Amino acid sequence: MDVPLIHASELSLDDLEVVKDLAAQNYSLKDIAAVVNVEIRSFNLSWKNKESPIYKAYRRGRIEIEISKSEMLEQRILEGNITAIQEHNNLAHQRWFDDIKKDVFDL
Repeated sequence: MDVPLIHASELSLDDLEVVKDLAAQNYSLKDIAAVVNVEIRSFNLSWKNKESPIYKAYRRGRIEIEISKSEMLEQRILEGNITAIQEHNNLAHQRWFDDIKKDVFDL
């Protein structure tokens, strides 16, 4: 028997931890909503609100995995890996360009 779906506002702290973990693993919003048993519409609406617990948990998961990736890249750079150095330079250039776009277009 299927468990009834809940509204996004009913998520527990444990559910938000699952949202964070799945976001770090690049799961889609639809998949995350299904795992925590939330109506997809209310989940998406909550995710679009940057002040919502769902958005914050999702964002935290994405940031934490980026930090881990950066730390691993840094370790490879310190070991003298030329490819890692090039990858780091490319990422730095992309971030610089993204910052300029945000500044110019007020995003």
